Amino acid sequence: MLWSSAFLLDLCLRLSHVYNI
Repeated sequence: MLWSSAFLLDLCLRLSHVYNI
C-alpha cells in the first residue's frame, strides 16, 4: 500500500508540474 501511495503522489506532482508550465 505504501508504494502505491508514493506512486500516486509522484503522479500528482508530475501533473502539477505539467500544468504549472
